[in-house]
Amino acid sequence: MSLTQSVNQLAVRGRKAALRLLRAKKSLDPRTRRTFFKLFDTQVQPVLLYAAEVWGLYFDISPAENIHTRVCKRFLGVTDRTADVMDYRELGRYPLHVNSYIRVIQFWLRIIKFDFDRLAKQAYMMLKRMDENG
Repeated sequence: MSLTQSVNQLAVRGRKAALRLLRAKKSLDPRTRRTFFKLFDTQVQPVLLYAAEVWGLYFDISPAENIHTRVCKRFLGVTDRTADVMDYRELGRYPLHVNSYIRVIQFWLRIIKFDFDRLAKQAYMMLKRMDENG
C-alpha cells in the first residue's frame, strides 16, 4: 500500500517494456527516430507514468527517468557518461518529470471543471478548505 513501492514496480514494468522496444528497434530503419519514440510514448511511457496524476508531484520519478535516459542513450548509441541534457537536446525530447507535471495540471483542470455532485470535486474542495484553514 506504499506509493513509493508502486512507483518502483511501475519502473520495473516500464524497464521490461523498454527492453522489448529496444529489441524491436533492430527491425526498424535506424533513421526512424520519430517512429521509435512514438512507440516509446505509446508503449513505455504510459507504464512508467501510470496514475502520475496522483503521485506525479510528490514522489521521486528518478527510476522512470533512468529508464527514459537509458533508452535515449541506446537509441543514439552513446555511452552512459554522456550528459542527459545533450541526449534530450539531440532527440528533441524532455525529461519524463515534465510529462508528469503536465498530467497533474491537466487532471487538476479537469477536476475544477467537474460539477459539484462529483465525488472527486467534493474531495478536492474539502482538501482545499482544510489547506486554507491550516
